[in-house]
Amino acid sequence: AILIILLIALIISMTVSDFALGRGLDGEIPAEVAIPTVEPIYTQNVSEQHSDTAPTMKTPETTDEAQVYVTAETKQPDDTPTPQPAQATAAIVPQNSSGYVELEDGIGAIVYNFTQLKEAIEGNNGITRVHLGADIAIERNRTVIPASKTEFTLSGKNQQTGERYAISEYSSSDLASIVVESSNTKTRIVSLEDLDIIGRGSYYGVIGTEDGVRGIDYYVRNVIYTGRQFIYSIYGNLHFVGENDIVINAKTNGQDGQEVAEIGTVTVNGSLNIQSYATYPVFKMTATKGSLTIDGNMTLDATNISSSSAVIVGASGDSAIDIDIQSDANANITAT
Repeated sequence: AILIILLIALIISMTVSDFALGRGLDGEIPAEVAIPTVEPIYTQNVSEQHSDTAPTMKTPETTDEAQVYVTAETKQPDDTPTPQPAQATAAIVPQNSSGYVELEDGIGAIVYNFTQLKEAIEGNNGITRVHLGADIAIERNRTVIPASKTEFTLSGKNQQTGERYAISEYSSSDLASIVVESSNTKTRIVSLEDLDIIGRGSYYGVIGTEDGVRGIDYYVRNVIYTGRQFIYSIYGNLHFVGENDIVINAKTNGQDGQEVAEIGTVTVNGSLNIQSYATYPVFKMTATKGSLTIDGNMTLDATNISSSSAVIVGASGDSAIDIDIQSDANANITAT
């Protein structure tokens, strides 16, 4: 009986030991308490986070408890210097000995006073486009456009800043402030752009020609003129483009107002507004049979024309002036 009791106690002791170790009655370890398997861990150094190189993994070192993976090898930083952006080059050439600024294209210049203006126009320098960099008053007349410049442009817009400036005529009755002489048979295109022109009594305007010059085309774009007479070129062709405003005063510096232009032909594109307080005609075309073509919008208000004159006067004894108003144009003319 004593042996039977000892055998039962031994069996009970072994069973309790198995359950303490997590074994079942059959001696196997249940799945829910099995030792977890450690998955391989891929680690990447911070310096490799933005690299195109894949991380490297060493062979795992094994212990009795789990597999442990060593950190990936560190990629050394690249010593190649970072490229620096190229410096922008200036678009303006430094001032020359005359003081005006030459533009990079070689044909333009920015002028700041009359001396620079005269040098830029008359000089043998290839400059055919002059921009104002300040308001300028013409100090004497007859700044001559040379025959070497077949085209010439005077602009009131500073090419560097975009600001607009004014030019004041020379108050002399001896031809225009800027002139194409009769010996010049080469200059045939003259342009005025983005410009305010202040008349000071000149009979011939800011740019004009001697009587012998024929066939010059004048292009007037975005110009505001106030004075005695805008232009004188009796064989020339006047083209208004863009938006232009012309005011002819009854008197300027004590001198009677004259025509808007003594010219050969006139073409209006864009918008042209004319206000004339003079007793003279608006357009005088007496050297050749003239023509007026309106292919835009023209508003003309001439309230003081002499009863012996007209809005447009042609050559004596010649046939009537050709007037052509296009179908999509507008012409509003008031004369009293």
